[in-house]
Amino acid sequence: GFLIFKNCAGRFSVLLFASVVQIIALLSLCLIAFPENFRWEDASSSWEEVRKPETWEFVTFFGLVALLALGDSAYESQEVAVLQNFFQTENEQKGLAAVANVKVWQSLGFAMQFALSLSLQLGMPGDLDLRRLILGCVLTAGLVWVTFSLSCLHWRVASLDGRREGETNHHSGGDRVSSDERETLQASQDSAVTRPPDETVPITAGSKRDVKGKGASGAEELEQGEIVVQP
Repeated sequence: GFLIFKNCAGRFSVLLFASVVQIIALLSLCLIAFPENFRWEDASSSWEEVRKPETWEFVTFFGLVALLALGDSAYESQEVAVLQNFFQTENEQKGLAAVANVKVWQSLGFAMQFALSLSLQLGMPGDLDLRRLILGCVLTAGLVWVTFSLSCLHWRVASLDGRREGETNHHSGGDRVSSDERETLQASQDSAVTRPPDETVPITAGSKRDVKGKGASGAEELEQGEIVVQP
């Protein structure tokens, strides 16, 4: 959010980076063979230490979890910002409905994850590595789909960066201002242009002045009386 606020990066760049980081972290967690350090003993109803964990295991595991959290923080904040940029400026009710729609899909996704995890737990109780691989592949496929959808939205529909601080974002050889906005802007410019009426400027005898009116090469000069500025 700080990089976007300082105009150092756009929303699309931040979300794309978050997707790549999360995909790398998920694949790494699925493919790295972490050794089994503790084992649950049913007889004693406690965890028994099999081997002492090494330093690299702590660093690798929690480092990958931190990458997942970094990517998730970008999605949690910027998804709502993009929707507000698209809908909030036109209609407040549309903006509220869009944000509520996001929360509905998030809740549905969480429910599907829990249901899938429970199904794998009941169907394959002993295959821990296989369950972990299946869950990782499902989450990775979802992130790839989200990244593809964001790219299509950004490049084919409307820029995710939108307008910041009242400026129109020009993107890839053309601005994205709609035809209605162009017509409104042209109408306001036409109404702002007014032609001043003829002006009458009194002068004294013998004086000469060069007065130029809008759209005329000069003014009619009189030796005595007045100058008529012709528009």
